[in-house]
Amino acid sequence: MNYIEDKVFTSVDQITSEPTEYIECIFERIDFNGFDLSASRFIDCQFISSNLSGCSITSSSFRDCTFIETKLMGINWTTCKGVAELKFNNCVMNFCVFQTMNISFFNFIDCELKECDFSDASLKNVDFTGSNLTGSFFSRTNLEKTNFERAHNYSFDITNNMVKDAKFSYPEVLALLAPFKIKINS
Repeated sequence: MNYIEDKVFTSVDQITSEPTEYIECIFERIDFNGFDLSASRFIDCQFISSNLSGCSITSSSFRDCTFIETKLMGINWTTCKGVAELKFNNCVMNFCVFQTMNISFFNFIDCELKECDFSDASLKNVDFTGSNLTGSFFSRTNLEKTNFERAHNYSFDITNNMVKDAKFSYPEVLALLAPFKIKINS
């Protein structure tokens, strides 16, 4: 496996398709669409204004990485070998799959997460502050201590998910009561 540390990448031409371990690297304005990152390791890396939609991450691992204003549409994160402590800020992550994963302590701040699958996953202490969760699916999901403050367009069955100590904002939290057909007066 190749090993690269503390390097700034600004073009996909600078990156090898061979499995590589990247430590403390910065990937800025790179279009990885269709690129094969399989079996690579990313440790304490930053992805800034890049596009990872359509790239292969099978058997890759991401640890302590930050994604800023990056497009990650349709990524099936379950194909990764490992993920830990990831932070996403202002990212577009529609159609991603996190099913059955432990993504506790991840941050999704001001992200677009439409139609994502979080079923059977552990999202303890995840921060969704300001994120759009339109159509995202939560079923048998551990949402304990998850922060939904300023998040919007989320909807899930609170009797089918663990929500102890989760944080919500008004009026968005009222969407969770819709299945009960109760009337709330203002």
